[in-house]
Amino acid sequence: MNSCSPLPTFDPAKLKFHVEWQNGSQAVPAKGNFVAQELSPQTWCEDKCAGHWVYALRMDSEDVPLQNNLVLTIETEGGTRLAKYVGKLSTTKVQQQQHPFDIAASQ
Repeated sequence: MNSCSPLPTFDPAKLKFHVEWQNGSQAVPAKGNFVAQELSPQTWCEDKCAGHWVYALRMDSEDVPLQNNLVLTIETEGGTRLAKYVGKLSTTKVQQQQHPFDIAASQ
């Protein structure tokens, strides 16, 4: 699928959200809920024809292994996929930065 193609026309109030916990080839539907809200008034004059929507998703993660990925698929009312997001934890180590004064004091 070409990532630069325009999105199909859709009603933002009727989007479908499919959420699942995935571990390798195993997938389990995630339990939770979402709330859609149209914001108004428009902040910018350029937005007056576009509308601005906010979607809040709350997923239950109790007893879900940390190795699982959260997969969110967003579709139109007719089933056309608009987006697919995969959220996963990373095990990269965060390096602490020392302040220059701390370095000078320890020398």
